Amino acid sequence: MNRKILGMVFSFTLCFTLLFTYGVKADGLQVTRLGGQDRFETNEKIVEQGWQSSSDYAIIVSWDSFADALGATTLAKKYNAPIILTCNIAIDPSLSDLYPSTVNELKRLGVKTAFIVGGTGVISNGVEDKIKNMGINTERLAGENRYATSIAIANKIGTQNGVVIATGDDYSDALSIAPIAGKMQMPIILSQRDALTSIQKKFIANNTIPKTYIIGGTDIISDNVASKFSNVQRITGDNKYTRNLNVINAFVNDIDFSTAILASGENFPDALSGSAFAALNCNPIFLVGDTNNRYIENILGNKGTKNIFALGLQESISDDVLNGIVNETNALNTIESKIKLNSNLRFGNVGSYSYDGSNYYRIALYDYNKTSSTWTTDYYQYDFLVDKETGDTYKIDNSTNEISPLDITSIGDNTSTPLNSALTINQALELVKSKVKLDVGYTLDLPYVESERTTMYNGDNYYVIIEDYDDDAEIYEYLVNVKTGKIIKHTQDQYIPIN
Repeated sequence: MNRKILGMVFSFTLCFTLLFTYGVKADGLQVTRLGGQDRFETNEKIVEQGWQSSSDYAIIVSWDSFADALGATTLAKKYNAPIILTCNIAIDPSLSDLYPSTVNELKRLGVKTAFIVGGTGVISNGVEDKIKNMGINTERLAGENRYATSIAIANKIGTQNGVVIATGDDYSDALSIAPIAGKMQMPIILSQRDALTSIQKKFIANNTIPKTYIIGGTDIISDNVASKFSNVQRITGDNKYTRNLNVINAFVNDIDFSTAILASGENFPDALSGSAFAALNCNPIFLVGDTNNRYIENILGNKGTKNIFALGLQESISDDVLNGIVNETNALNTIESKIKLNSNLRFGNVGSYSYDGSNYYRIALYDYNKTSSTWTTDYYQYDFLVDKETGDTYKIDNSTNEISPLDITSIGDNTSTPLNSALTINQALELVKSKVKLDVGYTLDLPYVESERTTMYNGDNYYVIIEDYDDDAEIYEYLVNVKTGKIIKHTQDQYIPIN
């Protein structure tokens, strides 16, 4: 279900820090957009932010090679070095010289050693010579292709802490794991889906690998490839955004959530140097897309995030999207700062709520289900509201919809008892399955994003069940009344009772 979240409109310059607030509220998120008119300028902004004084080391990669840049992230963390972009002569032979911003950053940082990642067909000997002429030592790490280059980098790092296997066909999975791989000093080995190269097989034979993390299901990295590694753990998901969130959840205890990095899920250039920036302190990189932003807000709000860096300008992450993430996270933080929860509860955004001319962010309680290892909401007695204009806080009774000032300071086992609902959400799913006849290829399921599993309609609370086709686009959704079990089919703004 798509819900329009009202956001405040802000404008950004190339690198500008803003405090997003609504009404009167302290301790809002500090948001910095790191972006320029091209990938070189964006790279320069990121390096200036992460390495403000000096660095003895730098990683030099081609401006168009996500594979080399992401594969080099663990190396960058090993030396606390930035990734700096330079030109690719294979694309434009006229760009054989060092790009001006590359020279500027190498001089500003006082770099003594530069690791050049990629062969001479990508970064020329001429570029390397110019770096040497600046008084900088160089070491080239390269192979005949991206897969061999990732092995060259892995040999520099070692395998004593394990390895990460990610596809070499797309940047998103390697980007998702890059900060964690950097912290844990695990090389990222890029792989084809169905087979390893001879160089990769030799690497496995010559090294002891205690742990292997494979990013993606068998449609991305086959079991044939996985079988060549030891102690394998897969981190999967239906799409790049799901895998991104699952990677973050898998390493939640290793990540520093005080700062978060937002990167486009559709455009890789901004991520080239952002991976090393995130790896500095093992901050999470969230891929921003159309379907996962509410989930991002819930993670950030529950982890006490104070700083957000958005990589790129409007073309990468629009102001509207960024404002929505930030404002809803601030709303969740507001409620979290006022109410102490027990360890089995957390807050989550469930969208907007309007009443008597006022507009609110609505925050619900979620309970951790140990059996399914998921967070679910069973309609507790109260949800919580934050006025979008004033920042004032309220509680709303889920049985009567009565709104009153927030006077709750803690919620424990005794005060968080769910309402006596006629159904749990899983019972609602089974009820819809019993009432709806599906064509071949169609399935019924819960929305992946937890906060979209419940909604309000005509003043009543409903569970949301979606119908889709082969895990593709959502076709319909069914609303199931929490108390009565009444089912309503919702499509294109039409609400049709079916029982």
